[in-house]
Amino acid sequence: MKGQKFLSLLVVAFIYVVALGGGYFFIYFIFNDLAPILKLLIMDVFATFIVYLASVVFKNTSVYDPYWSFVPWVLIIIAMVWYERFTVPIIILAVAFTWWSWRLTINWISTFDNLGWEDWRYTKYRDNNRFVFEIINFFGLQMMPTLIVFVGLLPFLVLIENGSNYFSIIGAVMVFLGALLEIISDHQLHEFRRNTKELITCQKGLWNYSRHPNYLGEIVIWFGLAIPAIIQYPTIWYIYPGCILMLLLFYFISIPMMEKRQIKRREDYKIYQKTTSKLLILPKRKLKNIEGNAD
Repeated sequence: MKGQKFLSLLVVAFIYVVALGGGYFFIYFIFNDLAPILKLLIMDVFATFIVYLASVVFKNTSVYDPYWSFVPWVLIIIAMVWYERFTVPIIILAVAFTWWSWRLTINWISTFDNLGWEDWRYTKYRDNNRFVFEIINFFGLQMMPTLIVFVGLLPFLVLIENGSNYFSIIGAVMVFLGALLEIISDHQLHEFRRNTKELITCQKGLWNYSRHPNYLGEIVIWFGLAIPAIIQYPTIWYIYPGCILMLLLFYFISIPMMEKRQIKRREDYKIYQKTTSKLLILPKRKLKNIEGNAD
């Protein structure tokens, strides 16, 4: 089964049905009296635990990969139903978020080989931390991203709970632009890799002006969810940390990990670092004018 994509996808789908369905019934029978946002958090944590158990059974942490994009969408839909919040501003923001969610999920499906394949980052952790890997796997690779994403969702959940005006359109535009930035940069990178056999760095299109335009798009999306809530409900303290945590996650964890790998694989990457902005889309710098280390 590990070598067959269709059967592997069916297994992953079954895992998520069990995780989300089990989480829903768990809160329904045990935590039904709690506030809706707290119930969603408990459901999210419960589902993550089930997915983690599946990753242990199949010895494959990539079982968690679609969780990042798919489950937040499920939580938003549940919240809209619970609060019966189907106003135009909320629907507009939800449509933008749906586009982001399903695009990433479908992209994962298209690139997923089978249950025998695992993302190189997980494999690296597994190989370098054999005795404590499951601790890292549960807390660091699965539960921590779940909690960070949930905190990132809180602004949207606050808008659903309390209502939103047309400031949500600002957020929707940012989410659409962020997703578009991801689509364009991913397409340019895939085209480059398909047409280039040499191990050199992609500097085509957006990649000529930013070393990580796809990550920039992701950050814009989470700020797009936060800004309308911050404008409308500035005194609710817990709507602020999510977008900041996302920025820190990409800037200090994802980007350094990716760049360390690229330096080992591509000889021209160090020059690319010195001439190209790390995150923002900025004009190329001339190498002769650069002193010191890359940003």
